[in-house]
Amino acid sequence: MTEESRSWTLDEILNTLRAKSRLMSATWDTLGWILFREGKRKEAESYLKSAWLDEQNAEVGEHLGDLLAARNDRSGAVRQYSLALATIPPFDMLGVKRTKPTAQETSLRNKLQALQGKSSANKVSEDEWRKRLQEERKFALGPIKDSSGTAEYKFLIGPKGIERVMPSGDKQIANGLEAAQKIQLSDCVPAKVDAKLVRAGMTNCRTGNCEIFLEP
Repeated sequence: MTEESRSWTLDEILNTLRAKSRLMSATWDTLGWILFREGKRKEAESYLKSAWLDEQNAEVGEHLGDLLAARNDRSGAVRQYSLALATIPPFDMLGVKRTKPTAQETSLRNKLQALQGKSSANKVSEDEWRKRLQEERKFALGPIKDSSGTAEYKFLIGPKGIERVMPSGDKQIANGLEAAQKIQLSDCVPAKVDAKLVRAGMTNCRTGNCEIFLEP
């Protein structure tokens, strides 16, 4: 998969590249978890961190949280477990509020309680953690001259960060493409891995300021 990704240019079908990127990120999570279980924490962290930045889901988040907990980074583990928990929607696929927690949700809550105890002091609400999860995918661009509205972009990301940005929709924002090229995404690829992956995002400009929101 790594070798194939080196040939990507962004001229291919976006959905195909995104699906292959997700699969590659899933393998990084698996490899990171194996390395962690082998006691190679530093090497594992690079894979798990990249997998989390690329695909925010509960399993990847729990793996990264376990690594931080094993390193005695209590505050980091609490934050990561909480963000992982925030990826689990409170409603099912039909929009009905769930009454029973999933096995992963129970696991994350148990680990959080073990780190935080029963006291509610200084605890952040789950709604707030959902907001913080969205904030992790937001990049401020600042004011862009003569820009307003929204536009969609696709990003080709390599070991050193963004290699190419292209519009993926009909709407355009003046100077938006140049601004999108400046966001920092180098951690999306693990250290010493010569791979590329593709992300998609939306630029939103309002009241004189612009932001990019990467898709989850």
